[in-house]
Amino acid sequence: MNQKKWLWGRIPRAILLIIVGLVLYLSIWKVPTGHRGVAVVLGRIRPEPFGAGLHASLPWPLAEIRMIPTDSVRQIQITADSGGVLSSQSAEYLTGDENLLEAEIRVDYRISDALEIARNGLDRSESSLKLLSEGALIEPLAATPVTSAIGPQREEIGRKITAA
Repeated sequence: MNQKKWLWGRIPRAILLIIVGLVLYLSIWKVPTGHRGVAVVLGRIRPEPFGAGLHASLPWPLAEIRMIPTDSVRQIQITADSGGVLSSQSAEYLTGDENLLEAEIRVDYRISDALEIARNGLDRSESSLKLLSEGALIEPLAATPVTSAIGPQREEIGRKITAA
C-alpha cells in the first residue's frame, strides 16, 4: 500500500517536468546563418527581426519564427515563355520605331527587408519586382529604334535598366 502511494505521489511531478521541458523546447528557436527570423506572436508581427543564432519566444502555437533568407542572391526571369507582367501574353515590347521586340530580363536581388517579406509574402514582392523591372525596360525601348536596340545601343539600354 505504501508503495502505491509513493508511485502516485511521483507521477504528477514527472508530468509537470515533462510539460515544463516541452514548453521550453517549443520556446527556443534557431535562426540559421544567412537568414533573419521574424517573430509572429499571437498573430502579430514583431517589429524587430532576429539575427542568426538561438532565440527565445513564447512557445508554439502562441508564437512562431518565420525564417527569411537574406544573404542568398535570388533570381527572377521575365521571358517569352513566362509572359510579361505588363504585356499580358508574352514579353514583347514596342520600340521607338513601332516594331515589336521580344526581350528577356533576369533580375538578381537580395532580400533586404525581412519584415516586408513576412507581411506580404515572397510571391507578392516578386510580382512587384517584375512590374518594376518591366517598367524599367519599357522606357528605354520605347525611345529606341529596333535596329539600335538589338545592335549598338543594347549595352546602353542594359545599363539604364540596371540603374533603374
